Amino acid sequence: MMNKKKINLVAVGDVHPDRPNPEECFDLTRSILSAADIAFGQFEGVCSEKATLVPHLGRSLAVMDPEIGATLKKAGFTVMSYSGNHTMDYVDFLDTGDNLNRYGIINMGVGKDIEEARKPAIIDIGGTRVGFLAVNAVDNLPHFHADIGRPGTVPLKVRTTFEQIDKQPGIPPISYTTANEEDLHNLLEDIKKLRPQVDVIVWSIHWGLHLMPVVLADYELAVGHAVIDAGADLILGHHPHLMKGIEIYKGKAIFYSMGNFVFDQYSLVARKDIEKYGAHHVPAEKIKKKFAPQAILPRPWNPDCPRFQWPPVSRKSMIIKCAIEDKTIKKVTLLPVYVNDNGVPEPVSPSSEKGKGVIEFLNESSLQFDLKLTVEGEEAVVIK
Repeated sequence: MMNKKKINLVAVGDVHPDRPNPEECFDLTRSILSAADIAFGQFEGVCSEKATLVPHLGRSLAVMDPEIGATLKKAGFTVMSYSGNHTMDYVDFLDTGDNLNRYGIINMGVGKDIEEARKPAIIDIGGTRVGFLAVNAVDNLPHFHADIGRPGTVPLKVRTTFEQIDKQPGIPPISYTTANEEDLHNLLEDIKKLRPQVDVIVWSIHWGLHLMPVVLADYELAVGHAVIDAGADLILGHHPHLMKGIEIYKGKAIFYSMGNFVFDQYSLVARKDIEKYGAHHVPAEKIKKKFAPQAILPRPWNPDCPRFQWPPVSRKSMIIKCAIEDKTIKKVTLLPVYVNDNGVPEPVSPSSEKGKGVIEFLNESSLQFDLKLTVEGEEAVVIK
């Protein structure tokens, strides 16, 4: 094939449209996603015709219309992971891959067994081959991970231990986290096996501490560095529902969390009640309370922003842009994004109040890595 010298890769965090007209979720970003040669997102949930809830789970808000793939394709997505902690909330979760494939969206990180789940997605653009691997480190229930003869997500199991360091009542202990050695070995082998087949490796992982600003679990740092050492060129983290720090390790970018992108969520007020009463007229008894433990951000009900039922800071988001030239990632930038009252991600100028807020939040989250974003035009530069 003819070699295309420059390739544009864009990436966003969690994607979960769930409303009567899901296409409107991408009205303000469709032109950006569609213009890219490759557009990646984390598909957060399942889209299934049957959507039979796992009996002992009790409740889940992760199911989407089985035709949502048409919306995502029109939005511009070309490749998605759906390896996450809600992937197997429903018995029929493997339908999701089939439904996304039907609309030409390449997906990875889940399979009928561990061999299928670990298969990479490889995209050839004008002779430059970009490989994607997807992993899940967050399991709601023991059965979430794939194994020999068992369907599920690609596993990175993590062990947590605690140490009480302060005798004052109520002070939480320090937690220590360690990745399962066998799982980590397998993930690194997957990268080494993929390395000679492609020019660029993008490693996607569902991990981290949700709704906790700035803080990273120690396994994230250890695993992130090991993955780059094994040959990955870019790490795209998701799951925490807010942005986390960015690290440049050996010249490669690690985005510990890209945050929410499109995420309709109804844990406080049900979708049916919003549509029945109107957001500003929902009866008080229909509004659930979310009591957060220490360090976890609370979720206040905001009728002005009814479909995005997350903490206010979760409205800060980004679109990552990677310029691939001569089969190498040469430059990495990001576009500041703010989720508006309609729950729609909206690109904002770095010079605007909201844009400055996004960049300041990322800079504060990245202090531990001595990284400070610089602004060039309408983008913030990560790697120049």
